[in-house]
Amino acid sequence: MGAMTIKTGYLAELQNAIRFRCRCDAAHQQTVLVHETTDQNETVWFGDVELFALIGCKESDKCYAWQSLEDRIRIVTVLHSRLVDSAHRAVQAAVFSGIQPPMFALANDPAFFKRRVERTKKAIHDVHLKPEDLEAIIETVRQTAASVSQKRR
Repeated sequence: MGAMTIKTGYLAELQNAIRFRCRCDAAHQQTVLVHETTDQNETVWFGDVELFALIGCKESDKCYAWQSLEDRIRIVTVLHSRLVDSAHRAVQAAVFSGIQPPMFALANDPAFFKRRVERTKKAIHDVHLKPEDLEAIIETVRQTAASVSQKRR
């Protein structure tokens, strides 16, 4: 199973969550890397946010979605609005409202990291991830992080 297959499955999970919560269809539009930091340059949140166009939704025409991994894997969805007009704002709104805990709040919790490692091992086992697939994913993350680092300079 390749990295693209994993991404396709991930997007399908997000679409299903949006369909269930918003009672409408959703079409993936783009992936946006969000790196939210404090004024002291501490990372609050870092990851991909998926943007979906909503078809037949009365509340909004777009939705931002991602997986949250603090205690358990769950999907966060935030509707586009006048105030939440970007993936960055969606993450800020989720952190502010308590839906998405900030990363640094969990940074000193060894139990959190142990749970996260165990969940990751299980997820890798469940999708039958091969070592070369994992290497490709890690390389993609490294390239993305390098790109973000260069943009910040």
